[in-house]
Amino acid sequence: MKKYNTICINLPEDTTRKQFMQKQFDNLNLDVEYIYSPRPHEGYGSSNYQFAGEQGVLRSQLKGITTFIESEIPLLIFEDDVHIDETTVSKIDYFLNQQIEDWGILYLGGAPKAKLRETNYKNISIVSEFTQACGYMLNHKVLKNFVIFCFDRMGLPFPNACYDNMLNDYFLHQENLTMYAFDPPLVYQVAGYSTLRKGHRDYVELIRQQWEIYKK
Repeated sequence: MKKYNTICINLPEDTTRKQFMQKQFDNLNLDVEYIYSPRPHEGYGSSNYQFAGEQGVLRSQLKGITTFIESEIPLLIFEDDVHIDETTVSKIDYFLNQQIEDWGILYLGGAPKAKLRETNYKNISIVSEFTQACGYMLNHKVLKNFVIFCFDRMGLPFPNACYDNMLNDYFLHQENLTMYAFDPPLVYQVAGYSTLRKGHRDYVELIRQQWEIYKK
């Protein structure tokens, strides 16, 4: 029986990224659906999004979530520029087998922005503030309310309307939902050209430093 659905955010023209991701998914034996929502035109401008692509990311993420909004199993989401550790599937299975009732989100990659809390689960910590949405899993029970939350937040000024921040802010204010993260991360963004930022991007060292700071 399928334990979770899996999607990957990918623009159709980014064929090289899709091939890179598909090779990893094949190695992990993951059945993945590729999702995208067309980004705004190049002349788009708004105080809500510093780059037009940021709105495109938000819409693609929400499109993927609503595709499975009636599902009764968790949803695993990847961006298309990440390296996925070969142990990821087994570690996700381990997490789900613990039957943790209060989990809302499980971060596979990204970095903490506040001190981590230890758990009794192997290589899994509790986080209160986190950044990035390069790889994560959502409990199916939160999908509908989270989408509603995002629609309500879209009108806020930058950077509050950016998807990464929406993701963190939603769970930050849920009393009965806990944010978990694999510690160390299983997913890392690959350094290279960012179609969103229209320039080279490399967060590897920054993320390493954040983990080092907040694990102390």
